[in-house]
Amino acid sequence: MKKLTMLALAASAFMAFSCSDDDNNSTNNVAVSGKWMLTKVTASHAVDGNGDGVTSTNLITEGGTCFTNSYLEFGANNTVTNFISAPMFEENCFSASADGSYSVNGNSVSVAVSYEGDTETTVYTQSGNTLTAMVPDFYEVEVTVNGQTTYDSIDATLVFTKQ
Repeated sequence: MKKLTMLALAASAFMAFSCSDDDNNSTNNVAVSGKWMLTKVTASHAVDGNGDGVTSTNLITEGGTCFTNSYLEFGANNTVTNFISAPMFEENCFSASADGSYSVNGNSVSVAVSYEGDTETTVYTQSGNTLTAMVPDFYEVEVTVNGQTTYDSIDATLVFTKQ
């Protein structure tokens, strides 16, 4: 029997949440400056992260309330703060914060954040009051089949909503 248990790759998740913007050239989009809360995390594969026997692609449901504390905050001079809270090992949350920079080109918001010496850029698409990005290898799940355990990386789509 196949058992999936969600284990967030904290560093990958942290890097994935990097994003920001101050201004936007589109009249349909709100200004990027300010706070954007993570409101949706959709996995590329269904997982049973909360151990209830039901799989879902909704990682906020499967991962508990950790994700809902995550945000991007876009400030002056194209600066951004990326705060991530992600589930890790059962009911514990991993939290971290990093500063970075961002740029806006039309409805694309490019965010560069450094964490533990690595800089990663994530490009978000802005539509009105939401920022959306597909993040490859967002987290890792433990897969156990007939007593053999392996790990599989799962992609996810992140949606941040302007507050």
